[in-house]
Amino acid sequence: MSENVRGSEIFPVSVSGKTTSHGIVGEFAETHHPTSREIPPVYFYSNHPLVARIIKQALLSDPGLRGAVKPMPRSVGSLQSYGYQPVMVLDTCSVNNWPDFLVKWFSAGYRAVVLLSPELANRAEQVSVLYLGVSGIVTFSANLEEELPQAVHSVVRGRLWISRDTFHEYVKQTNSLLHRSSRGSHDLTAREEQIHNFLIQDFSNKQIGAILGISERTVKFHVSRILQKKQVKNRQALIGIVARAASF
Repeated sequence: MSENVRGSEIFPVSVSGKTTSHGIVGEFAETHHPTSREIPPVYFYSNHPLVARIIKQALLSDPGLRGAVKPMPRSVGSLQSYGYQPVMVLDTCSVNNWPDFLVKWFSAGYRAVVLLSPELANRAEQVSVLYLGVSGIVTFSANLEEELPQAVHSVVRGRLWISRDTFHEYVKQTNSLLHRSSRGSHDLTAREEQIHNFLIQDFSNKQIGAILGISERTVKFHVSRILQKKQVKNRQALIGIVARAASF
């Protein structure tokens, strides 16, 4: 896939939310791959030796990434960022509890591209992954060697690398959440609104805390207040209420 081709499934978006490289219906901006000096460390993480080799080969096939590609160290705290914001390529097929690992990764202020198996790369799964805070989603495929380096370059430039359908579904769900919140959540504070929207997406307290930059204890406090205000016993009941409301 080429990021420059109009109508491509790849949809880079500015993380700031102020601009896109082409707007919703405009042209794609000219691709600029940063020089080797501008590339942050790119760590790859897979617990399958063969898959790890395939990921490494795909990344090294791009001359602009050579010298930046490194295997994931044992601890996130031991990473060498060299003053840049590292990017991780994560194999979700072989890494156990990979959502929790992403939480740790994002809490350090880093970015990630996730690799999904074709069987799990449906739109609903991709939207869920996007809610976790990933910057890029790539499917294991025959053109991994072409697409993965492009995804990494896009993320390095501060853009998202996701399909058009996934982006539109993400916007649709986000707008729906905001609409429901505006109709029935006037009793919640601004922070509670934020946490409420993650709760109904079935995010854990740990994940919410990492995304919002607050402690898990603080999240628990807000969750307790939200459940009290909504007059429900637990978060599953809260999700059920929202699901029923969405069906009307």
